Amino acid sequence: MLKQISLLGALAVAASSFAAWQTPVNLGSPLNTSANEWYPFLSQNGRWMVFASDRTGGQGGADLWRSDYYGGAWQPPVNLGYYVNSSSGESTPFLADSDTRLYFISTAPGGQGSADIWWVPLRGGTPIAARVNLGPPINTAFIDC
Repeated sequence: MLKQISLLGALAVAASSFAAWQTPVNLGSPLNTSANEWYPFLSQNGRWMVFASDRTGGQGGADLWRSDYYGGAWQPPVNLGYYVNSSSGESTPFLADSDTRLYFISTAPGGQGSADIWWVPLRGGTPIAARVNLGPPINTAFIDC
């Protein structure tokens, strides 16, 4: 069973064998760059992941990115685009409902406070509609993550 963890901003994988964890292995390029990469979340089938990064090519601040796993390697990440990302910052992705919903934290305008919980619907791991703020009582004037 593979578990993903974030070690000081670098994506890594560690295999668990019911009793003990093995030494984490840095996933390297193209997932890890000289920028920061955080909060990896693996899809149910293990074939793609979503993570936060402030790498170049984003909308601004930290954005959410997707990488697919095929041919025995992680492919270059793709920015999830304007349905998810803003010029502010997005982080902490969480996939739900059989990977058809992506929940995340954003500091974008239009929320209830400084860091709100938002979601977007997904089809095949791709956002298909604009972000939705969960609103009160989930989100407040405070940091809600």
